[in-house]
Amino acid sequence: MVFHDFFSHFQMLHVYLLITVIITLVALSCLFSTLFKLQKKKRKLLEQDIQAIAGDNVITTQLDLARAYIEMNQQDLARDLLNQIIKKGDILQQSEARQLVATLDS
Repeated sequence: MVFHDFFSHFQMLHVYLLITVIITLVALSCLFSTLFKLQKKKRKLLEQDIQAIAGDNVITTQLDLARAYIEMNQQDLARDLLNQIIKKGDILQQSEARQLVATLDS
């Protein structure tokens, strides 16, 4: 009988522990979901801010920023930005970005 009571209490403890683990996992899942949504919202707000600052042409603003980086001797930052412009800009923007990269290389 004592063994049966011990086993019964052990099973109850096991069930409580299992319930606690499940509740914890659900709470963590909700937390991560909320964090993901907040991160996504933050990214969207940042994109809107960039668009508001840059106006209709983000690439032109990036070219201006790259020139400013060059003037401040921040060649690595300028080069990264210019490489993005070469990938995403129109033909004239790409050409100007390549010319600026060439000045960095010389």
